[in-house]
Amino acid sequence: MRAVVGFILLLVALNTWAADWYPAVLYMVKPEYPEELRRQGLEGEVRVKVAVNGDGSVSDPKIVYSTNPLFAGAALKVMAEWRFASRPLAGDYPQQLIVFVPMLFELESKQRTQQNDQSFDLATTTCLQLNKDVNKYVRSGLNRPLADLAVFRLTQKKLIDGLVTEKYSSEQLAVGLYDLSQGMVKVAQGCQRKITRLYVDQLPPSVKALLVSGGMAIKTEKTYGF
Repeated sequence: MRAVVGFILLLVALNTWAADWYPAVLYMVKPEYPEELRRQGLEGEVRVKVAVNGDGSVSDPKIVYSTNPLFAGAALKVMAEWRFASRPLAGDYPQQLIVFVPMLFELESKQRTQQNDQSFDLATTTCLQLNKDVNKYVRSGLNRPLADLAVFRLTQKKLIDGLVTEKYSSEQLAVGLYDLSQGMVKVAQGCQRKITRLYVDQLPPSVKALLVSGGMAIKTEKTYGF
């Protein structure tokens, strides 16, 4: 099975000026896919927090979130080799910028057909979106876990984003992700009966509470006239 690792960059600005200056990556090294996990067909995600110095070098890499310690180790092995564009340090410019690097470890052989997670607003998405994804897999004869569906993937991403921005603890995230995983079947079944209802209102209370803590403005069903 061919393994791939993808990543994007998220800048957390320490000063207001940093919002106008993005730390361009000049050199990056992709982590190796852990052989043991590749043989088992396991995929995962890692969020690495690093400090980018004024000369573009990287220091103090830390794992904020990881689905498996082997993925975390693979990420840490290469982050020190990354280089960003240098920047001026005069005036009020900070000595370091904090950058978050999400890394996705995936197996190409699974031929995951992923919808763009940013193509819809999770807060206003109705059960119809989830039902469309479920029906698409049923019609295609695909036997896929519910966690692969676009709305559940985006929900997981939003929960992890809340941890990265320090809206709640890793323990709270762990409980939320567990409750989401355990509740997917119930959510999918509920949405089959209530296709016009808001998707987030079908989620376990702990998951919905974390989304709100993370900054999501969730509308009530009354707002939508249900």
